[in-house]
Amino acid sequence: MGRAVEARPELLRRLTLIVLALLPLLAGCDVRADPRITRLSTYTPNVGGELVVYGVNFPEAVQNAVSIGGMVLPEANVRTVDSRRIEVTVPAGTPNGLVTVRTPDGDLDTFDRPVQVVASVEIDPLTASPGTRLFPITARARDADGDLVPGAVLELYTDGQGTFSPNRFVTTDETGEAHATLDLSGVSTYVEVQVRASPLSATAYYSDPGSLFLGREVVLSDAAGSYPVYLHVDAQGRAAVATLNRRVTVPPIAPAAVSGPGRPVERNAGPREVIVAYRPSLAPTGSTRELLLDGAGLERVASVGRLDLVRVPEGASVEDVVARLSDDPRVEYAEPNHELYLAALPNDAHFHRQWGAFAVGAPTAWTVSDGAGVVVAVVDTAFDLTHPELAPALLPGYDFCADSGCATFDDDPHASTSVAEHGTHVAGIVAAARDDGRGTAGLAPGARVVPVKVFADGAAKTTVFTVALAIRWAAGLAVDGTAPNAYPADVINLSLSGGGFSITLAQAVDEAVAAGAVVVAATGNGYRASVDYPAALPNVIAVGAIGEDWSRGSYSNYGAGLDLVAPGSMVLSSRPGGGVHHMTGTSMASPHVAAAAALLLARDPSLSPDQVKEALKASAYLPPGADAAEFGAGVLRLDGALGMPSPTSDADRYADVTVGGHAVTLDLRDGTSSAFTLGGTEPGTDLDVRLAHGDRELTGVATEW
Repeated sequence: MGRAVEARPELLRRLTLIVLALLPLLAGCDVRADPRITRLSTYTPNVGGELVVYGVNFPEAVQNAVSIGGMVLPEANVRTVDSRRIEVTVPAGTPNGLVTVRTPDGDLDTFDRPVQVVASVEIDPLTASPGTRLFPITARARDADGDLVPGAVLELYTDGQGTFSPNRFVTTDETGEAHATLDLSGVSTYVEVQVRASPLSATAYYSDPGSLFLGREVVLSDAAGSYPVYLHVDAQGRAAVATLNRRVTVPPIAPAAVSGPGRPVERNAGPREVIVAYRPSLAPTGSTRELLLDGAGLERVASVGRLDLVRVPEGASVEDVVARLSDDPRVEYAEPNHELYLAALPNDAHFHRQWGAFAVGAPTAWTVSDGAGVVVAVVDTAFDLTHPELAPALLPGYDFCADSGCATFDDDPHASTSVAEHGTHVAGIVAAARDDGRGTAGLAPGARVVPVKVFADGAAKTTVFTVALAIRWAAGLAVDGTAPNAYPADVINLSLSGGGFSITLAQAVDEAVAAGAVVVAATGNGYRASVDYPAALPNVIAVGAIGEDWSRGSYSNYGAGLDLVAPGSMVLSSRPGGGVHHMTGTSMASPHVAAAAALLLARDPSLSPDQVKEALKASAYLPPGADAAEFGAGVLRLDGALGMPSPTSDADRYADVTVGGHAVTLDLRDGTSSAFTLGGTEPGTDLDVRLAHGDRELTGVATEW
């Protein structure tokens, strides 16, 4: 025992010498700690949004890999900030599941709490609680599989109108829904509500849309076709004639006051005015009328012939007043003075902001054609295929740029984030749903759209090779490695430009045109006097842009090869997530012309691409002072292209109209007329209406005005 104790100091001395000898070797070894995730910034990250992974021992200055639900995220979406923080941009298609960090050396750590990825948000239409201006709001978040996501933080937003309670930030409950109330008391303007999970968004509109006042429709016709005009007469007999192209400046009437499209709309809680018609044989003198009205407590607003328009005092029953007056032997009839709203103009919430639709004569053109039965391929960026304004019009499309280098293809051109802004906007100009009480109206709302993606997500450029393949596929031609397009396009829109002449691109266009497709392209935004390709190709309709003041957009390329111009500045159309926004460029002008081609083909499918092109150019409007170098044939006119009275210059901009012998001048461009008075004409008398324009004379009869 004693000998063993005495041996310990010697053993320790020897061990010390061994350790000292190994120290140089240990110093050269790579001793590292494994990475460890300590927490996540959120457990319900949004597609297109940021997820921050916090932890320790993340290698710096190298590319760490992050996977979610087993899907390895693209390197471009992962950034290592330092050893304790990795920032991730969540790509579309990311599944739910656990988050894993893997180092370049293969070390990894998986966080023990899964995430649920919000791929889309939605919000129900606005419907007021009965008798109030309180609008219950229900919003939801969904993952890539369409399942509801609980615990997602959503933001509710308006443009400053109304008040949210309990507040504008809400969290989805265990069912995946979030609830709030919007108080619009005292707010009379049209209000939209957005739900946001940045960058995702969706927009709510009133569920009971209104419509827009115009006047009494009078359909004029001749051997070539029909043309609707609208006669508006006020209580004093002052009158005016308008067309559907008269731009309205207000949104549809707030839905709380609407009883249905084309039906009476009651002001406030109901009409407070009554029309009184006196019997011709018993028409009292002015003083007798005064006594009759005073006795009923009524105030005269206006008097025309045998008619009085009277106001019913607050607190009195309009129905009782009408009944008493109707029982008076001196009165032929009495009735409430309802305001009539015509459903001829669409009730889309933002239609009044679509200056371009009025500039090209779309509302009148829609009485002849809406593009039904025509397929328009939009070759562009990604598209929000779930947008409520686009979804009804969309056909199966294709993605010719499914990766950053456009080396792979697939059949899913969808994205719901900002990478889909351009394609969604262009598609909305063509075929956004009309008369659905929300958003905007497409110029060819009856057409169908085939979305074809040729840009990588977030990229602003693509290649001739990719676009040429897309054009061929869109036209129904064979493309190796892809399934055939089941819906060959009648019209192909190319809101893209750049580069010089390409044989590959020219051949693709020529083959598409030979297959029967009309090809339309933007001239480019280069601020120069030369048209970019592919618009410069002879088989393409080259489209430049104008602004709301009818001048060429300064950015819009022009010169030899320019065919037409169309609205391109501050054009309102669809936005990913369900809303609308403005964009500017020849990219916006081109789909106006593509939509026009669709209207023509819907009316006459036998037209060749050359015939469509010539019809559009022959009917274009050249504003005062405009020259062909900057405007081509002029500004697109949909109504003129369809054979309706329409201006081609200021020389034929105006039509001569007579209403019951009263002459008036009608501005065919703006859809308005000078005012006149129907003096000496009894209300309700049939009036002959005549419109003379060029060598045409259209006639009709105004009744019950």
